[in-house]
Amino acid sequence: MPSTSKQSILLLFPGPKYDLDRQFGERLALLSRDFEGEVLTSGSSDESRTYDSFCLRAIHRNRVINIRFALFVIGTALRHRLGGRTFDLVVSYDPIKTGILGIVAARILKAKMVTEVNGDYAEDIHYVDEVTGRKAVIKKALYGLIIRFVLLRCSGIKTLYPGQLAPFRKSLKKGQKLASFHDYINLQGFSRGDEEKIVLLAGFPFYVKGVDILISAFKSISDRHPDWRLKILGWYPNRDLLDRHIAEHPKIEFHQAVHHRDMPDHVGRAGICVLASRTEGMGRFLIEAMTAGKPRIGTRIGGIPQIIEPGVDGLLFDAENREELAACLDLLMGDSALRQRLGEAAQRRSLNYGTDSYYRQLRNFYFEVLGQPFGSEATVSTES
Repeated sequence: MPSTSKQSILLLFPGPKYDLDRQFGERLALLSRDFEGEVLTSGSSDESRTYDSFCLRAIHRNRVINIRFALFVIGTALRHRLGGRTFDLVVSYDPIKTGILGIVAARILKAKMVTEVNGDYAEDIHYVDEVTGRKAVIKKALYGLIIRFVLLRCSGIKTLYPGQLAPFRKSLKKGQKLASFHDYINLQGFSRGDEEKIVLLAGFPFYVKGVDILISAFKSISDRHPDWRLKILGWYPNRDLLDRHIAEHPKIEFHQAVHHRDMPDHVGRAGICVLASRTEGMGRFLIEAMTAGKPRIGTRIGGIPQIIEPGVDGLLFDAENREELAACLDLLMGDSALRQRLGEAAQRRSLNYGTDSYYRQLRNFYFEVLGQPFGSEATVSTES
């Protein structure tokens, strides 16, 4: 039975989520300190689990996942409404995939609505890897309409960095609670391992993550650093595109996407971690690398400058600037002392991105939205 001392939250994560314990165990244990509720997501099978004060229900992901997930969310909200269970807050992880569903569920449950914005959806490049030409234009316009519709109907909006909502400023309304802080990341297992001379990029899709930029930059300096190799790790269904850019270069290798529990090993052995993104809300890979004490290179775009201080704990370059990225790589590949210094500084800074810091900000944000201020974090503001 629901506890009367905690406010209740319905969380919507479209998924798919394949390691529920790693994705949700720690996160829901934190939330259970002050809240209770239910999580709806998709995964490899239909199943239910309990994490402290939260029940998690997942449905099997298939080709009709969008329709089935919509029925799953709406059916759950109706069942709770008819059964007399109340929720104080509905949280959507994304305004596009679950934003409208969150609004419907919030109306059914007579709850307040929060959406998280975990991408820069106004950027054209965000759509290049999925569709091209007129379809990309139509898809961007449709997504823009959905985002504006959802933002206008939320009581609170969480972004990853200040200024992320600038393209949608007209869709905000007076009194909305706004907060900017990093997303939850399970950082268990990330530590500084023995360095191998590997430049690592982990992520996808291809153009969004700037894989072509990194490959070109690495090729231009590879002969000066014959002991170094480049590893591209991620899910790339169009291998022809990746292979054309690699062009059988002997020092560039591709590694299939791995389970998240295996990421600490790959990051721990890397010598340099790079994210050459053309658009990026946060850069989860760079925070994992930070925790592992690795020197990092990222683009001056989106939320990346929030997590790299150039010359202190990493290096930055302008997006799509191959020459500047090549210079950053050349500098780090040739200077082990600099790699050590930047990596150590990054690891010290990673304490600001741990789970306690994340939860403290999230809890205060939720309480602000619910009209029950708790704590004094400066991340929450009110739209005027």
